[in-house]
Amino acid sequence: MDEDDFQVEPARKKLKCLPCSTYDLPTFVERRHKASHCKTRKHRACKERHDAAPARQPLRLLPVNDLSDLSDDDRAGAVMDFGGSDLGEEFSIPMPMDLREEGQFWQEASRPDEDNDLAQHIAEEIEQVNEGLDAMLRAAMDGVQALAQDEPSGWFPFNSKATLLGAIFWMSPRHAISKTVLSLALSLATSFGGNAPSMYACERDLKQARAAFKTQPERHVSPTNEPFYSRRIAELLAQLKEEVVIRPFLLAVFCDNPMAAEMTASIGLNGLQFCRLCDATVVGADTADGFEQYLSPGEPRTTDQTLTTLRDLLDKAATGVKARVDELRKESGVKDGRCEAGITKLLEVARIGSPAVIDQLKQTILTGEWHGPLFKLHDLYGFEVSKCTPVEVLHTWLLGPAKYLWITTCAGTEAKRKAIGLRISAAPTSGIADTKNLNGSYLVSNAGSLVGKDVKFIAQVAAVTFLPLVEDGTITSKVWEAWRWAATIML
Repeated sequence: MDEDDFQVEPARKKLKCLPCSTYDLPTFVERRHKASHCKTRKHRACKERHDAAPARQPLRLLPVNDLSDLSDDDRAGAVMDFGGSDLGEEFSIPMPMDLREEGQFWQEASRPDEDNDLAQHIAEEIEQVNEGLDAMLRAAMDGVQALAQDEPSGWFPFNSKATLLGAIFWMSPRHAISKTVLSLALSLATSFGGNAPSMYACERDLKQARAAFKTQPERHVSPTNEPFYSRRIAELLAQLKEEVVIRPFLLAVFCDNPMAAEMTASIGLNGLQFCRLCDATVVGADTADGFEQYLSPGEPRTTDQTLTTLRDLLDKAATGVKARVDELRKESGVKDGRCEAGITKLLEVARIGSPAVIDQLKQTILTGEWHGPLFKLHDLYGFEVSKCTPVEVLHTWLLGPAKYLWITTCAGTEAKRKAIGLRISAAPTSGIADTKNLNGSYLVSNAGSLVGKDVKFIAQVAAVTFLPLVEDGTITSKVWEAWRWAATIML
């Protein structure tokens, strides 16, 4: 095992295998695994290629030939002398020629007079290179100064913007670099004249930032597997130590169907236009085509349409004819509690008042709270009242069709009820959350008084459990088909 094959990596706290990293992917090995790594097939192959390759030397160590045989283009290039540092062995940075072997250069420049043109030409090229280097250094210096310039708003809990950026490059999951590389970059920026902080200042401000909060931020992973961090609102008040007003935005309203109908200005389930989410109607549902349309989604209701209909109801009420109001309410399925109070007042005044009085009363109603409170959110940030009141599963499905399907299934002889109860009791429930083995005898005996949770469990297992009962004729195939679709809905 050759010790020269491994290089210490302070940032990773491991050893870098030079042969494997040169001729394969970058490889880092722990000290205790060096011997076993050297025995691997990949390392032996890379080691053979590494030993067979000629040794590479930095340009600064190569001998300088006689410049008289060089062309003009070859005379312009040179490299910086790093004084034997390790950095010089890793990088070869183009620099002006007068920084390389000055003695060799002046020896060539002090030739007889017939060669003075050559020396003058070389001196002109050196001057051009120096001008380009000065411009590059000035641009780099301006960039460093702009990067490190503080803004009046402050960078709490960091003392400056520069130390904040240093901590970001050191700790950020996306832009992280090692402490050694960051220290070198800050030193180079300072040597160029930039106002860059020291590594000590970055570490000090990072400790202050951590000490400003009692707890550390919580780490999360986004759906795209990118890490990010978050803190509680109380922790974010450490800077000003002031209370904060939070303005939540309403996303959805969960309630039972009667309350949802009241909040969305719907006439309710007993009306012809019964649905608060779309324009579905029961008109014509007694025919095959009408029933198919009844089961299909209709055109979605919008808040703008509902508000327009409410204004039309007020206009109808201003005429003093109640039948017109009732007809529009029945056709649209729109009915709002607060608007109904205004409609009643307009109908009373329209019978005895003048048009001016009626119009003034109508404007007074429209400038006040004349509709439900949720409709105000539509004017603020576009909250769609009907769309944001989801269907209530408990009464709409579990205690509705699913419960009555269970009652129909359990109806019949005592032998049939006993067979159904035994099948339910034997149903596997390992894949159902928050449940143990079902009590089939209880569920069959109390079919009409079950709660929504019981019906939900039955709907999840009935399709599989009742399949043998179809084969022996205990239940019909149509009942089993209904339970199969019920299980699909529960998914």
